[in-house]
Amino acid sequence: MNDHGMISRRSLLKLGGAAVTLPLLGTVACSRRPAPSGAPSSGGDGAQLTIAVSALMASLDREYEIGAASMEAMNNLFEPLVEFSRRPFGDGGSQVPDFDSSTWELRLLAEEPAVSDDGLTWTLVFRDDVTSHSGNPLTAEDFAYAIERHQQVWVLGSFYNFVAGLLPRERISWNVVDAQTLEVTTEQPSPLFKILLQNNFAFGLFDAVASRAAGTDADPWATEWMKANGSDAGHGPYTITSHQPGQQTVFTAFDDYHGGAPAVKTVVHRQVDSSSTRVALLRSGEVDIVRDLLPTELKSLEGADGVVVDNFDESLFLLLFMMMNNNVAPFDDPLVRQAVAYAMPYQQIVDDVYQGYASPWKGVISRDYPYFDPDAWIYGDGANPDKARELLAQAGYANGFSCELLCNSSEPVSEQVAILAQSALSEIGIDFRLNKLSAAAFTERLTGKQYEGAAIWQDLALTPDIGYNCFLYYRSTAFANVAGYASDSTDQLIDVLLTTMDGPEREAVAKEFQRQIVADSPAVFLAQPHYVVARRDHVKGITAYPSRTIRFDEIELAR
Repeated sequence: MNDHGMISRRSLLKLGGAAVTLPLLGTVACSRRPAPSGAPSSGGDGAQLTIAVSALMASLDREYEIGAASMEAMNNLFEPLVEFSRRPFGDGGSQVPDFDSSTWELRLLAEEPAVSDDGLTWTLVFRDDVTSHSGNPLTAEDFAYAIERHQQVWVLGSFYNFVAGLLPRERISWNVVDAQTLEVTTEQPSPLFKILLQNNFAFGLFDAVASRAAGTDADPWATEWMKANGSDAGHGPYTITSHQPGQQTVFTAFDDYHGGAPAVKTVVHRQVDSSSTRVALLRSGEVDIVRDLLPTELKSLEGADGVVVDNFDESLFLLLFMMMNNNVAPFDDPLVRQAVAYAMPYQQIVDDVYQGYASPWKGVISRDYPYFDPDAWIYGDGANPDKARELLAQAGYANGFSCELLCNSSEPVSEQVAILAQSALSEIGIDFRLNKLSAAAFTERLTGKQYEGAAIWQDLALTPDIGYNCFLYYRSTAFANVAGYASDSTDQLIDVLLTTMDGPEREAVAKEFQRQIVADSPAVFLAQPHYVVARRDHVKGITAYPSRTIRFDEIELAR
């Protein structure tokens, strides 16, 4: 635990890493999620969707588990309070989320959240026509239980309660007004509280009645039950009817779902370890969707008979860093870090390594998130060895230096990026010794800041909010600040971003913050990899959510 009582960065990143969002909510009705514009009818009763995944879910307890398959499972079992609206992407029936705060859709809430004049007390009114998978009606007690469980279990909840303004840990921040109404009071005005309502990992609901019944004296918050049986506590469009570790998970449509019974009745997560095998299964039509493929594999699928590759180059959320250990020479000197940033061949990374499945980043938060400031960027297109040598000379390293460059051996693309960076930086006298580590060893050294040079690292911020993103990666005490960056002035700016409601003042602070981080360059901001989904052409309705999960009830099948 750190000085805020939060879980350590090492412990949390071992769970998997992540982030969240949500400004002003719209007043869109709470009907079933609409099908994509122009989508054909579904495959009808008994329709099945098969998704080949590299690994199956490990747990349904969001307090502990944020792996990709687990997140996708939970986002279909547990209904969010609100969600992104969507707009068409391309002409193949796919979509991207719209981060415009005026277009949010209500899901479990009956009306838009209201906040008091002092910005501290939020009133949430829940729908009265929703039942859980266990048959219990949705009430305000379910949200109170979710907050209290975060408070008591205190793993991921420690992070979310901090950024949402619900500290100190022991404070009872909620008040159940009546069966469907709840008030939550934050410690200070919190622009993030409302944003986080769309995040199932921050404020997703459990059926409090079913969850409490599963608790025991030894396990009052039912953590063991939740891992395997959490589906029973959900309000979402699907339940789990079968789970065979290492083989498959079967999801079945919930007939009493408040939005109407989903069109796709059965969804199968089928574990296929090899990406090349996943490609072959998609080509043959044995599976409907595959992800987590190499750029070369994706290229091989473009134009394949019956296959569509969705290369989502809008609403970007993935981030590729070269983290530099700011606590160890020579990277404790911002001039050295700037030199590396000027020398890096950003476009070559996008073109040669990602083959077009990534975009230049040129910023410190996702370029598609609100308040992103492109004018803060000072490094141009990179690939500027003359400027880099000039800065190295100013820092006292005219003859260069040698250091370690870590990469995760389980991520071939990261290794290719590392090799390209190694070559480019050798031109300015920096000798990077490439050290390929297993996923576990890489995570251990990165999160513990037990590396003397730099590391290639991909992450994502689930919430398109400037305060959330900046706290996550750049606050001196933040768990994902694996560069060890520390600045009193930027910490103060982050505090303002976390406690100032959206408007001109917050925007001005956001711009100042981005300029400071770009100048300090605690990391090299390499690229924004795209979310890419390969699918059979009869599958419509994929949305590129920041969680990288597919909402099964949005899918339409045209056989």
